[in-house]
Amino acid sequence: MNAGVKLSIFLQVVALLAVQSGAGAAENAAAGLDDPLWMQVQGVFAQAEELTAQTEQRSREYLLTAPDDEFAKVYARATAPQAQARVTSEHAQYEYLLETTAKDRQELVEALLDLGARPLDEQGRTDYRIRHAGLVERLAALGSGAVPAIASRMSDAYRSTSDAALARESLRKMGPGAIEPPVPLLDSDDEWLRRNVVGVLSEVADGRAKDALLRALDDESGTVRRYALQGLTRLGPDVVGAEELVVILIRHLEDASCLDDAIRGLGRYGDETALEPLLVIERFGVGRDKFEVRHSAARAVNAILNRAGVQTEETRWEDYDRAPGSCEELAAAACCPNAALRSDAIARLKRLAALGDSEVVPSLRARQQDSDPTIQAFAAFALTEIASSEVN
Repeated sequence: MNAGVKLSIFLQVVALLAVQSGAGAAENAAAGLDDPLWMQVQGVFAQAEELTAQTEQRSREYLLTAPDDEFAKVYARATAPQAQARVTSEHAQYEYLLETTAKDRQELVEALLDLGARPLDEQGRTDYRIRHAGLVERLAALGSGAVPAIASRMSDAYRSTSDAALARESLRKMGPGAIEPPVPLLDSDDEWLRRNVVGVLSEVADGRAKDALLRALDDESGTVRRYALQGLTRLGPDVVGAEELVVILIRHLEDASCLDDAIRGLGRYGDETALEPLLVIERFGVGRDKFEVRHSAARAVNAILNRAGVQTEETRWEDYDRAPGSCEELAAAACCPNAALRSDAIARLKRLAALGDSEVVPSLRARQQDSDPTIQAFAAFALTEIASSEVN
């Protein structure tokens, strides 16, 4: 290749890079990235990422150089029963490392860090807390004009980073000024962003968040609905309205994602209109861990009766330590007034059928006439699966 050809290729590459650079600048300008306030926000997040990287490196050095007895304490803390929930099948290799004596200390250090064990000496922890709090203060001090830029870090693109947590803390610190600017983000297709926005609104105790939280109750995401219900409960009857809040809480007893929070809310603010639906849950709660829901419903009933001046006996956990499991009990639950419980009962009936119990079929067929179209479809699907398994 002669010098002329090389020069020609070089000039073409330079021109292409210039075009790409110009396009990138245009995109940044369109996104508001050339705005001074937006740039300040990005600068703070860049410092936060640097702080996180420094902390992780110091944690790694600390673990690698810690005396054996201190390292053993960290190991024990990371492998304690309460920490096991963080170990999933995708981290099976780390679980193996933590259950055996690792020959390579570096491998074990990496495993501990992956599980979230980031021990520092006391001075290191104090330094991190102070610097992190300072970043939160700086973001919050930028005011409501910076909310869109800060909220952009709560999107799915930053899900695996610590940016979302920093953004949420900053908006909570900002308080009422952070309520109105992010509301349009509730229309986003990004579920993670909607979750975080509603999470912030639910924790800022200001009446202006009411309308946005009411709107979020109809979100397709169960997590968004749950955060919205928590926020309205936190605002309380003085802001939401006593009757309206009770109606909302009763309605969400039939939303599986909101069931626990609705029960707790009624235990705090419910009136006699909530007694019947709560008693249905106490009687028919089925499915995994639903005995806890039954116990919670019983406590809520007692709280409502106590506020009305009626003395009640204290509920005992052992009276609710099992969920209905027989075909007869589940068939009854599948007909109860609560849609969430009917859905749970159908799922349990389907599992009984998989174990060879043919008596569940009539109950599932009856649910094909359910008033709730979702449960009709669920029952039909369950019957289809049962028929398919019988053929095979």
